[in-house]
Amino acid sequence: MKIQHQTDLVSELRKVKAPPDILAWVESRTSLEDVLIACPPTYRIWCIKHGYNQFIQDIAWGTLSAFNARKLVRAGVEPALSMLTGTALVAVILEQPNIFNKLVREYLKIRGTSNDWYTLLLALPAKAKYCPWDRVSQFHKHRLIQTHNELLAYVPELQDKSKKKKDNDKN
Repeated sequence: MKIQHQTDLVSELRKVKAPPDILAWVESRTSLEDVLIACPPTYRIWCIKHGYNQFIQDIAWGTLSAFNARKLVRAGVEPALSMLTGTALVAVILEQPNIFNKLVREYLKIRGTSNDWYTLLLALPAKAKYCPWDRVSQFHKHRLIQTHNELLAYVPELQDKSKKKKDNDKN
């Protein structure tokens, strides 16, 4: 549905019994353009889920929380992967693992933090071969190996320690 004016949007929101806070916020704006650009993520998600696709065009992907990024993807919005950062990107990958093979692999190698990789590998250990392990903290490496022992193969510095611990346990 394409809305032309702010007043049309207000009428439409009243008709579909939109939450009062969304309606009040839209009424407080000066124009439809202002609504589309300044719309808070939770309101934007509600509007997209209810078929107001104009709200897709001005999503500030780079500022989204992981929670809101996942909600938008669940609402059927194609994520702008190059604009997502950190935990929001990881959240979208966890929501749609098939997108990992697009631009994400390179993106995470360049910008992924230790926590991003920890979160991703905890849920998708098969992606370990793409991980720049030098960016993952010792703490996160230990935690990952406790959960997914097969990841030990990617962390040579911990293999020796693990082997010594097994030998000590035998004695």
